[in-house]
Amino acid sequence: MICVSRSFSGLSATPNLQMISQIHSLVTVIFKKKNDYYTKQIRNGGMALARLSGKFRQFYLLVEPTEETLLEDEEIKAIRKIFELLADEHILRTVCYLYSKECIPITAALISSGTGFDMREVDRCMKIICENNLAARIRIAGVEGEINAYAIRRESRAVPLLLFADEIAKGSPYPIFNMFDREKPLI
Repeated sequence: MICVSRSFSGLSATPNLQMISQIHSLVTVIFKKKNDYYTKQIRNGGMALARLSGKFRQFYLLVEPTEETLLEDEEIKAIRKIFELLADEHILRTVCYLYSKECIPITAALISSGTGFDMREVDRCMKIICENNLAARIRIAGVEGEINAYAIRRESRAVPLLLFADEIAKGSPYPIFNMFDREKPLI
């Protein structure tokens, strides 16, 4: 884990896929029976979190902010709105389904088929999802008339949130390589 922690001395080194892949190879050799590996470096210069598994390979780097980062009331309200949105199981399942498809517009009928929700429920979910800027509605004209199709927002802002939520839901899995020597507040 020297590769990850070494970059924290000044946080000037940029993590790259080769470094992450080398860490994954090392961890795989050490823990062949496990399929989910974590490293967490939470230091005074910032934090780096990595998850390497068969399903997810992610790396998060937060360099120490130069300004105070305490969340204000308006920011807390906006964050709560996102969690309230995703607390609706049908919306969450629809969002996950949308992100599991290629980045091309898909019809409400395909969403219904993929999620098992009836068309009325798909329309309800997609209206809310579009209002919250996770997808956009597109009208497509065809021989049979106009139909609704939906395209996910390509910046995929929800994906890291969903991946971290999955990690939080699993608790503190092992194996984990960590360094927690931060003396400053986390936010």
